[in-house]
Amino acid sequence: MDQMLKCIQNHRSIRIYQDWPFELSIRQKLMETMNASPTSNGLQSDFGHSDYHSYYKRRVGKSC
Repeated sequence: MDQMLKCIQNHRSIRIYQDWPFELSIRQKLMETMNASPTSNGLQSDFGHSDYHSYYKRRVGKSC
């Protein structure tokens, strides 16, 4: 999980949605790490917008 967090922090344009298939503990860790705040669209980090598909491929397809 820490490796994934470091991977995410290296990609500075990520929006995390509540309906993404994240484990609850990982989502909570992301919120704590990035000081994310809830929005109407999900969990908006300070990274701004992102491409869901490319990020998801990075997460499940290969490591960073």
